[in-house]
Amino acid sequence: MDLDCTNSVAPVVKHPDHALQFLDLFTACHSFAADVDRVVPRLRDRRVPEDQRAVIHSHIARTRAVLDALETAMDTGEIDVGEELALTLPSK
Repeated sequence: MDLDCTNSVAPVVKHPDHALQFLDLFTACHSFAADVDRVVPRLRDRRVPEDQRAVIHSHIARTRAVLDALETAMDTGEIDVGEELALTLPSK
């Protein structure tokens, strides 16, 4: 298939794995935001116990670190998982 490089679809066709990775990241970000938008209003007028707050704060910090690393990767093209971030990510 000989594709004209000026065609706006050409990069996607030439690199479908990049398009899939973009969609995966987009979907993950969208799902996270949608889930938080759904859950947070349910907490209105509810006092969260200290132990549960500590767990949520820990997960917020992990999420923030992951999002910061993702944002840096998107801006620089460099994916460098630092030691602290590596500790927050689930092992495979």
